[in-house]
Amino acid sequence: NDGGSTVTALTLDMSEAGRAIFNADANMTDGNAFRFGDDQDFLIYHSSNQNIIQANTTDQDIIFKGVDNGSSITALTLDMSEEGRATFQSATTASISLQKTGSDKGNMFFNTSNGLQFDTSSYNHPIKFDGSSFVFNEQSNDSDFRVESDSNANMLFVDAGSNHVNIG
Repeated sequence: NDGGSTVTALTLDMSEAGRAIFNADANMTDGNAFRFGDDQDFLIYHSSNQNIIQANTTDQDIIFKGVDNGSSITALTLDMSEEGRATFQSATTASISLQKTGSDKGNMFFNTSNGLQFDTSSYNHPIKFDGSSFVFNEQSNDSDFRVESDSNANMLFVDAGSNHVNIG
């Protein structure tokens, strides 16, 4: 009852196996989930300061689909058998932050036919790989380049300011 008026907030359609139709937003309190599947295979919920989309079945992917110009597409697949590896259908724009998390190694893999470019615009020291060559300092800035060996921090040193290459 809404101030004397009858309001239908929820309709259960038993002709469609109990399909629920909400007249407005459906709200869940913190920590309570919308659960999907007979075994609660998939959850969407908010808990304190986190918004969570959770697949509960081992190695079950999360797939984002849509329609592009009238054709159905898979825009993004999160592969849970590969620790959540993200596979985008097409071109991807992303900001990437790399952080050391306790191990001595970090890996970044790119699978692209258009090459790869690192551009630290605030420092203006770009690195570009176009599939056939690496280009360092394409803008001809006074930016040195060096390669370290086991015991020499400047085994190969390109001094951009003096246009000189030092070896050893």
